[in-house]
Amino acid sequence: MSRFTFPGLGRERPPVVTWVYGGLGLIPFFGGAVAAVLFPGLALAQLELIAYGALILSFLGGGRWGLEIGRRPVRAVVISVSMLPTIVAFLLLIAMGVPNPWRLVGLSLAFLAQWTWDVWSKDMPAWYPSLRHLLTAGAVGCMLVGAAASV
Repeated sequence: MSRFTFPGLGRERPPVVTWVYGGLGLIPFFGGAVAAVLFPGLALAQLELIAYGALILSFLGGGRWGLEIGRRPVRAVVISVSMLPTIVAFLLLIAMGVPNPWRLVGLSLAFLAQWTWDVWSKDMPAWYPSLRHLLTAGAVGCMLVGAAASV
């Protein structure tokens, strides 16, 4: 009987450099969340979270695109799906008529969709899911705190 194991647990550890830059990449998320809580009327704090969240989401999709172009043959469906984070991020970034908290919720859902793809994918290095668990939790948590701060 096979036991279910969550991807990325009990596997190879991520390289230190990925933890360092991943951790540093969380600083703007934490800064935006703290600013949103301390100054709930300051729309700039939520806008910072939206802009940075959109950039990082696009970066994650670009990482998948870059990984795929190294394959032979390149799978058109993976290239196509890897463009979705950038498109979603851009649309949420320019959706000025949508309240900022909803834009942050939308980005959080997109991060979780990308996380799901990345941690269950057989294409990623064995250590990648454990890195993504922590970084995605940090980013999504901060965006949701920022969204809740104005409610």
